Amino acid sequence: FENFSVRSITAIEENEQVLSEDTDGSPAQAFHFFLDNEQEQFSQEIRLTSNSDQSMRWIVGAYYFKEELSGATGPLFATPMGTMLVQSFADLDNTTYSAYGEMEYDTSDELTFKMGLRYSEDEIEGTTAALLAFENSLPGHDITSSLTNGTPLPSFQALRDTAVTNGIQVNTGGAVGRGPNRLIELGGPNDPDANLNGTSFDNWGGKLGVDWKPAEDTLIYAQWSKGFKAGRFNAAAMSIMNL
Repeated sequence: FENFSVRSITAIEENEQVLSEDTDGSPAQAFHFFLDNEQEQFSQEIRLTSNSDQSMRWIVGAYYFKEELSGATGPLFATPMGTMLVQSFADLDNTTYSAYGEMEYDTSDELTFKMGLRYSEDEIEGTTAALLAFENSLPGHDITSSLTNGTPLPSFQALRDTAVTNGIQVNTGGAVGRGPNRLIELGGPNDPDANLNGTSFDNWGGKLGVDWKPAEDTLIYAQWSKGFKAGRFNAAAMSIMNL
């Protein structure tokens, strides 16, 4: 347009990651790490920017981000009691809304004032789970073969269902299970009081600054700024078990 420009930035991204890693770094088959997850995200940003050479320049905009992430991760260990599995699962939705504006104003050829303001809100919801189980609690699953050969593990849901069928108790609300076999689930209908069922973070940020050019090759400036980053939930197995 005559006095301003409109820019739209749309982005779509999908990722799939599968990892089977012999982590102990020795000839022994002692520690193997697995990761299998999928992530999809979409973002949209709209900006309005002044396009004149006047003494005042500005930009205003809005931003939206949506992410869906699911997957399992964790190691297998060789122990005197048999192969031990430590796996975590996460199914999370992250949503971000943000609006911002920034302005620069030249009071003279030497002096420029700057001001900006941004508001952001992040929403997180989903479920996580952690399973610690020895192979004798998971009949029908040859996890020792996965330890020694790196063959893919069954899905977390299959391992979880087998563990429950064979007497491993389901714990919710961050309660740590007893004994060598544990299953903890956070969020979802079985854990209605979990923060993971819906947590939001919101805050504002901004900046104030001034540029002074007393000579053609000299710039003296000062700036104050405040930023914001939302919290996150750690989906590592031992983190879940120690809540």
